[in-house]
Amino acid sequence: MSEYRITDFGAVGDGVTDCTAAIQTAIDKAAAEISGGLVLVPPGVFRTGTVKLCPHVSLQGTAGWGFRSLGGSVLQFNGSGLSLVDITGALGCRVSGLCLDGGKLGKNTHGILFGRENFFDHPEEDAFIVEDTQIRHFSGTGMYLQYACCFSVRHCHIIENSGDGIFLNSWDAFILDNQISGNGGWGIRSASMGVNNSALTLTGNRVEWNHLGGFYLRHARLWNMTGNYFDRSGGPAIHIDRSLTAAESGDARWRKLPCQSITITGNVFNRSGADFGGNLDTLSHCHLRLHECFGVTVTGNTFLVGMDDGWNDGRRSPEYALVIEKLKGCVIMGNTWWKGFLNEGIHDLGGHGDGVIIANNAGYPVPEADIDPDGHMSVQWEN
Repeated sequence: MSEYRITDFGAVGDGVTDCTAAIQTAIDKAAAEISGGLVLVPPGVFRTGTVKLCPHVSLQGTAGWGFRSLGGSVLQFNGSGLSLVDITGALGCRVSGLCLDGGKLGKNTHGILFGRENFFDHPEEDAFIVEDTQIRHFSGTGMYLQYACCFSVRHCHIIENSGDGIFLNSWDAFILDNQISGNGGWGIRSASMGVNNSALTLTGNRVEWNHLGGFYLRHARLWNMTGNYFDRSGGPAIHIDRSLTAAESGDARWRKLPCQSITITGNVFNRSGADFGGNLDTLSHCHLRLHECFGVTVTGNTFLVGMDDGWNDGRRSPEYALVIEKLKGCVIMGNTWWKGFLNEGIHDLGGHGDGVIIANNAGYPVPEADIDPDGHMSVQWEN
């Protein structure tokens, strides 16, 4: 595989020079190779508009970013285009070791965009990988993935984007070992557009301080969410929802889309339902919210009430460990919610079908003794 360094094509990492043409030229040269090529981004800050990645091309830098700071190989968006890196149709491409900085420029612009028009118009699985990359400060989502199939997002830091950390309407993916922090929407939002979001594995992610909540799944099936840590979600840490708009309820395609065959196990849910905007509906003051789900397993998870950082700052939450409605063939069993809620362990709205098992969930609400006259929670260690 041949290597193409963007500085050989005129890119300058001074944070001022427009490097769009130089980066795109390097990508196009790599794409001309029989099996693709490697485009290298050295350390520096390279200003650029949208660059279009091609099939079997790797865009690779040196990872050196901090939690709150730029570093290493930085591609800094200049506000020109719908995204910084467009990977639509780039089968087998790879983005790695970069810091993608949006600067909150443009309107609803994304860090990485995959925007296919039709899921059935492609010859094979997409098989792209995004890894070891920070995606920060975009005016839209960190990653927008529409009709993508068979891909991985791993070891990334997706932070403080105005929209969701990741929006996806896609299939057959692995989202592993990422930090998804402080985004203005959901950490990950899966919003079906007439077909199910199916066969996704989300493991070992740290999902924290996202303003609307952790994971939102709408019309999803065959998801495995195991071993994730959710901290201070603005709404539910996980919300699985099959609600229909008036227009959707009259369309047979939507009526056939259940939320089914989903596993939620071995996760930690801490201080969900923070309500950063002050307008959260009552039923979203919870760790988990399940609406019209079939064949969902919730087991072996741990729940805890909390407040903002600084021991006694902010609103303590949530009111409920779980809010459930219209379940069928579901198991909620063997979870631990020691001081895991303020009001009820399970707030049950009813309407369930056959085969719902709720048993052996251990714990109790936060005792009044743990709350002082000002409404703050004390810190108590018990033997």
